[in-house]
Amino acid sequence: MTLLTRYIVRTVVAGALLVLLALMSIDGLMSFFREIGDTGAGDYTVTLALLYVLLTFPERIYDLFPPAVAIGGVLALGALAANSELVVMRAAGVSIARILGQVLQGGAVLIIAVILIGEGVAPASQHYGERMRATAIAGDDAADSARGLWLRDEHRFVSIERLRPGYELEQVTLYEFDEGTLAVTLTAQRVRYIEERWILESVRETRLDNDFRRTREHEELVREELLRPEMLEVLAMSPDTLPAWQLYDYVRYLQRNNLDSATQELALWKKLVTPLSTLVMLMLSLPVIFGPLRSTGAGQRIFIGSLIGIGYYLVSELFAHVAIVYGFSVPLAALAPVILFAGIALIALRRTV
Repeated sequence: MTLLTRYIVRTVVAGALLVLLALMSIDGLMSFFREIGDTGAGDYTVTLALLYVLLTFPERIYDLFPPAVAIGGVLALGALAANSELVVMRAAGVSIARILGQVLQGGAVLIIAVILIGEGVAPASQHYGERMRATAIAGDDAADSARGLWLRDEHRFVSIERLRPGYELEQVTLYEFDEGTLAVTLTAQRVRYIEERWILESVRETRLDNDFRRTREHEELVREELLRPEMLEVLAMSPDTLPAWQLYDYVRYLQRNNLDSATQELALWKKLVTPLSTLVMLMLSLPVIFGPLRSTGAGQRIFIGSLIGIGYYLVSELFAHVAIVYGFSVPLAALAPVILFAGIALIALRRTV
């Protein structure tokens, strides 16, 4: 890597990280104010609310990264243009294509960082934060353990090994007591909440009556009462919080069972497309800087970068909602904004050259 390449990479990375820090600070402050409304419920205090917001910071990087790169790229390269450094580079024979390659190398560094944080740190941090918040709000009705989550609902105790998005539970054990005596034990491989009913699958039911024990096996068992759904509101995990490999396994599982997987598939493709969108945002910053805005101030560059980032976000959300509502191809809906903005960037670059 040449000295010039290292300088451009360092400038691009520093600009993007600075903007990302500012956006995360604003987003974190707004999230903290929202959490304040839930303080006082159970043992959920202001300190725990602040800790929860800090723990969920890594997960927000995926959403904030493309606009941060768009604004940071325009600011960083704009500063080079304002100091006439880009003019000197061009006068020294450095082509726009070479500068673009060096800028994209900075984007590659950012991509590696966001993947490591988003797939390595974020899921574990988000999971711990959600569990901590749920346990604090539910108070004595919920408790974390090494084997999963324990919930109490009146005379029932429920052990949940894994909680999936959409009120889907795996490896569930139910203990029902009658006047302090264990009466029924249910063990289910999978539990779903559909149309105000609990559907238990692959169930082993054991009833205790004095000194007698009766055990039955059920492929499927329907119960009107199992847990209050509102107890799971604070526990339900969004597909966005799962790492990509778990999302992939979950999407395949839903498809094998002929269940709707559009929301989970879209979350997976968003994670896959985010690194590509980072490169596209940097590609869009070059024609802005080499074009008519090369001599503008920092305020105007922030405005232009914000327009690019917000525009990309709105277009990607539009395609996502269209895919969900009208059943269009999810991969195409996720890739369409990247292809569209990459095309715009290439056309703008050709006109700049």
